[in-house]
Amino acid sequence: MNALNALPEVLKRLLGESDVIARFGFDVNLHSDLSWVPMRDRTSTLQYFIEDIVAQGIIIPGKNDVFFEIPGERLTIHFCHEGDIHVNGQDDDLIRAFLASAPFSELRFESKEELQARSPRAPVTYTKDPDHPIIDQPWRYSVIGCDYHCGADGQTHLDLLLQLDSTIRRLRFINVIDIHIRAGFPRCKGLLIKDVSGRASGNSKIYIQDENWSGGIVFWAQDVIDLDV
Repeated sequence: MNALNALPEVLKRLLGESDVIARFGFDVNLHSDLSWVPMRDRTSTLQYFIEDIVAQGIIIPGKNDVFFEIPGERLTIHFCHEGDIHVNGQDDDLIRAFLASAPFSELRFESKEELQARSPRAPVTYTKDPDHPIIDQPWRYSVIGCDYHCGADGQTHLDLLLQLDSTIRRLRFINVIDIHIRAGFPRCKGLLIKDVSGRASGNSKIYIQDENWSGGIVFWAQDVIDLDV
């Protein structure tokens, strides 16, 4: 909570008067259509935005995902539903200055390389849900095709065509909802297919995201099948 409250002042000191884009992510207490929608604010007024979303119970720090991004992919701060803080971006100088600013300088951040060294099979992931067994190590594949279909009966599916060297995999995700495709797709930096059946409510049991939440695709699905089996 302290780090979230401190964020506006840190950004204002580093950037002066600047745009900040906020997004709600995983399982916030709002209609799902409002997740991932970019909300533009300013460093000078971000404090009031944070106070409001906490006071209204839209997010519970450490229980829901909320993202703050400096335009141009310079810096993204992700306050995670697991109580972690993830920092990435393209502006190395800004990232270093941010991590050197209190209270963030008092926290222990692991680099991507350190995380992968502890678990070399898996990329950096923002959820502890298990990987879905439909495909091994999906983050190694490139997305080379994407096709969405909605039938007259309202049933939906989304086909992803994945390639790893000479191997092609075709996956069909059934009854997909809340599809969000960000600028840069299909330049996914590590596709993740997570089995959330152990805690998800409703029919959506699979959650798809890209490793770094940039240049990728995010959606929920009820099921997934291998079209080549």
